[in-house]
Amino acid sequence: MNLQILKGDPTAEELAALVAVLAARPSAP
Repeated sequence: MNLQILKGDPTAEELAALVAVLAARPSAP
């Protein structure tokens, strides 16, 4: 997994991938 987001400038593609990963996780309150 490419974590360029930690380097400072997240692209729309990276943000979309991050959202997809978070959405794929089961939500446990």
